[in-house]
Parts: sequence; C-alpha cells; structure tokens
Amino acid sequence: GFDGGDCKPVEGYPGCFVRFPGRIGDNICHEAYNTPDCDYDGKDCPRPVDEYPGCFVRFPERIGDNMCHDAYNTPECEYDGNDCPQVVDGYPDCKVRFPEKIGNGICHYFDENDDGPYKAPECGYDGGDCKPVDGYPDCFVGLPQTLADGTCHDSNNTPECGYDGYDCPRPVEGYPG
Repeated sequence: GFDGGDCKPVEGYPGCFVRFPGRIGDNICHEAYNTPDCDYDGKDCPRPVDEYPGCFVRFPERIGDNMCHDAYNTPECEYDGNDCPQVVDGYPDCKVRFPEKIGNGICHYFDENDDGPYKAPECGYDGGDCKPVDGYPDCFVGLPQTLADGTCHDSNNTPECGYDGYDCPRPVEGYPG
C-alpha cells in the first residue's frame, strides 16, 4: 500500500495518495506529486500536451489561443501552437506565424488571423509569390494584371500600388477615410 499509512488520498484526485495533500494545487510544483494521478500536482507542474509530444507546460489551454506566450514558443510546442512568429529558412529577418505560406505559390496578404508580413521585402515578397508591378517599384501583388483593370481590389488598394492603379478612390487629406 500506502507507505505504512503515511500517504493519504487526495480529494478530487482518484488514485492520488500523498503524504501532504495540502500541497496539491498550492502553486508550487512538488516533483513527488507530479504524476498523472495527482493531475501534475494539481496543475502546479508542467504537464504533457496531447497534440504536441515532447511539449510540457503548466497551462496547456494557452497553446493555440491566438496569443504568443514566450515560455511556450518552442519547437516542441509548435511555437505555442503557431501563435508565435517564426523565422523563415532562407529569410533571417522574416518572422511569420505560418512559415509554410512563404513560397507556396500564393501571394499572401495580412488578415485578421495572422500578423505576418508575408509580402514584405524581408520575406522575399512572400518567397517570390508576390510579383512587382511595372511603374510601381514598391508594389508587389499576387496578380499584377489586376492593377488598373477598372475594378478596385482591396489587396492592391495601397499607396505603394497607386490605390490599385487609381481603380480605388484615394483618401483625401484632412478627411476621414
């Protein structure tokens, strides 16, 4: 058994028997209680994350919550469940959440789910997926032929692209957009 009666069952943790039950869940990681039966010392100790073998963290629910937690920004934890920007191979100054998007044949733009500067110079204009536009030296888009085609495209509606080659209304200085 229970070590000659020294160990006591811990309420709420079936199968967890320890000498000092009050230490479970006291915000201090006690290695002796860091077991699955004791729920990793009442969640006081890092525990494995099912989706990421080799990743042990104190709060697994924080992985993949759309916030970058530096403590979980490791390869084992898949860079906090892809919440943290990663350096892209071949582009040492390019940090994006989804490096696999770089050079995949699609020119990526910013969106609400991602903060990566894919089409920025430091990312090689999305690994070459975003093409330069003649007459606009700082304009890189996925489909250059859509610039100045008579339709306003949000992805081209930037000062660098001449507000989609003047297909989109330009903001008037001093007036809200």
